[in-house]
Amino acid sequence: MPLRGRFGGEPRPVRPVRTAALLALAYLVVCLAYIRISSAVAARMAGSVADLERIETLKGALFVVVSAAAFFAFAWFVLQRIASHERALADHRTALVAAERQAVAGVFAASVAHDINNVLTVMDAGVHLIAEDDLDGDQRGELERQLESAVADLAVLSRRLSEVGRRTPGAERSRLVLAEVADDGLRFARSHTRLRSCDVRLAADDPDVAVEGDAALLHQMILNLVLNAADATGNHGRVEVRVRRDAGGAVLEVHDDGPGIPPAQRAAVWEPFRTTKPEGSGLGLLSVRAGAEAHRAVVEVGDSPLGGACFRVRFPAVARANAPVAS
Repeated sequence: MPLRGRFGGEPRPVRPVRTAALLALAYLVVCLAYIRISSAVAARMAGSVADLERIETLKGALFVVVSAAAFFAFAWFVLQRIASHERALADHRTALVAAERQAVAGVFAASVAHDINNVLTVMDAGVHLIAEDDLDGDQRGELERQLESAVADLAVLSRRLSEVGRRTPGAERSRLVLAEVADDGLRFARSHTRLRSCDVRLAADDPDVAVEGDAALLHQMILNLVLNAADATGNHGRVEVRVRRDAGGAVLEVHDDGPGIPPAQRAAVWEPFRTTKPEGSGLGLLSVRAGAEAHRAVVEVGDSPLGGACFRVRFPAVARANAPVAS
């Protein structure tokens, strides 16, 4: 238990060994004084050996009673202080947990808002393209399907934003063919202004590999990874999305031919609001990591054979696309 300084201010820390030694010494002095004084009094008061024995017995009993009362008072005082400190620590822990939840909810809300902005950018580009007169029927139909998909994703993101702190992201899961999800996500992403001048490709080594997940959340993960890769190339490079299977399950990789990320800086890319882009928010990769955690997946960053960076998401294994998934 800390003690206040002589003139108040910051408490002084208790030294356990020194304090215990001082208490023991004080107790020893009191006991020795009691024995010496009480023995002298008993010798003067006793008229015989029998009287001395009775006085010594009474003196011993009185000492035990007083010592027990003093020990009880001291133990009660110490335990009361400990209980008070434990209550204070519990209150502090509760306050810290509440503050942490609010901070996490705030960062998650900002991340979802970042994803909503990406979807709105794609929708804005699609609206401008569909208004052009030189589109044929197939092109117009494809743009209309993309806009419908964007509206659906926007509704999901809006619902997720309204349920911050009350729902686990990605809680609505179904079995999805990862290559199909990636293809849908890329068709949607190609309308983004930051990807129009990039060479964006999809390579699926295993077109049947499946994951259990939330399609809208996977679309946002792919969109954020592809936009991040496009930015790394100066929005004029090569971006390649690869889907494959490994011993642990499904793997989604996004490669670029940009400058890459030095190993010493890779841990920092996941920090909220950290960005090297003049107009960046630092929330895109945070959204990717949150989406990966919602799918019990692991996201990594490394080197790409294209010369730039590779962001790799490893999903847990599920059944093949033509086989039922165990419930």
